[in-house]
Amino acid sequence: MAKAKPSTPKVKRLTAAEGNPSDITPPADCCATVLLREVGHDDERKERYFAWWLVVGRDGATALTVPYKFDGAFTLRFDIPDDTLLSTDYMQDALTTWWKTDQHLPPDTPIIKG
Repeated sequence: MAKAKPSTPKVKRLTAAEGNPSDITPPADCCATVLLREVGHDDERKERYFAWWLVVGRDGATALTVPYKFDGAFTLRFDIPDDTLLSTDYMQDALTTWWKTDQHLPPDTPIIKG
């Protein structure tokens, strides 16, 4: 029997519209929420580098909530579905796919460090 393909994380860019400060809590159908923050870019190679910035988890009804103050930095939120594991490779695939769908982003390659 074939193994089911894991769900794709929900990815979105954080903005001041989320409120400031805002509470970061994983949605009920997710095991974690991860924030990635841009930590550098290489204009010559057309690459943008992101690092893990914040991780909050959930196990059923029990979830961690962390206040987060948006400071204007390029920050991405990943809501990780329950049927997946936290991994940079898994998130990299989702980030690359999401990046290509947003026409407002530069034509750079996003890379998660670590």
